Amino acid sequence: MQTSLTPTESLKFTEARSKLSSLLDRVFQRESRIRLYKGNTPVAAIVSIQDLERLESLDREREAAFARMAKSGEGFLDVSDEELEARINETTARVRRELWAERVAAGQSR
Repeated sequence: MQTSLTPTESLKFTEARSKLSSLLDRVFQRESRIRLYKGNTPVAAIVSIQDLERLESLDREREAAFARMAKSGEGFLDVSDEELEARINETTARVRRELWAERVAAGQSR
């Protein structure tokens, strides 16, 4: 499987400033991503619009996942830690039994 990772270069900001036009062309053509440093501290990056849009999409997906987790947790606010752990253990055991039964039925037991 061939990877399509875009290589990342690291430059000091002062060095990048004089090369900005050519750096932007290389990023636009997806030849490179640029990590910018001030001194020894990474402070910013120049990435393609496609990379930025993918990052924004991942951020939205992550926020939605956290919102779903928070919503599902609301149903357990009045449950003690011990009871919650017992429910999780019961559910885990039930799911394992169901999966085992499905495997046995399909002739795929360990």
